[in-house]
Amino acid sequence: MIKPMRHVIIVLLIAALASCDTGGKYGDKIDELSSAKDSLISAYEELEQDVLTLEEQIYKISFTEFQEKVDSLDELLADATDSLIQQRLNKELEALKEEMNNAKQASIAAFRKWLKTRNDAFNEKITEIDKALAELEGKVARITLVSSYQLSPKKFEHYFETYGSIESGQNVSVNIEAPGTINKILVEVGQKVSKGQTLARLDSEVLK
Repeated sequence: MIKPMRHVIIVLLIAALASCDTGGKYGDKIDELSSAKDSLISAYEELEQDVLTLEEQIYKISFTEFQEKVDSLDELLADATDSLIQQRLNKELEALKEEMNNAKQASIAAFRKWLKTRNDAFNEKITEIDKALAELEGKVARITLVSSYQLSPKKFEHYFETYGSIESGQNVSVNIEAPGTINKILVEVGQKVSKGQTLARLDSEVLK
């Protein structure tokens, strides 16, 4: 028996997951952290320049008095004619220079210690931001993105193969114009047929 071909209309509805919203949420957070990192680096660079300028000014103010004393002793030493006075002034000058040098070294050491502490705190903050960024980027990488498409109904055609037979008391010959897909069967099971009768119609597209 040959069954007629069925035409089925299937409408596919694809619901997009909330991946876009999820990706957007992570994307906003990544942008926020990246912006915070850039702002922190920019602020650090500006502050570093200001600190260096301030340190230079403090250095000049702190050692101006030392330099004035050294200059004064140099003048006294140049005018002194007594050897004892010269020896005393030389000792005072050497002691003053040593004091000034020690003060310079102490100032430099204190500044370096403060700068290291500040740098460590800055690097720790940057590390925290980088870690948070890496975690968010990892989450984004694991998101399966789903795209949605606007679909329209269309004809769904399905074909299958089967076999039929014609029984006769005499020799008969059944011919087709060309191989193809049966579009319509014009007879029923058990129906009597006669010479020249069309039993089925083929897909006209095949014959074109």
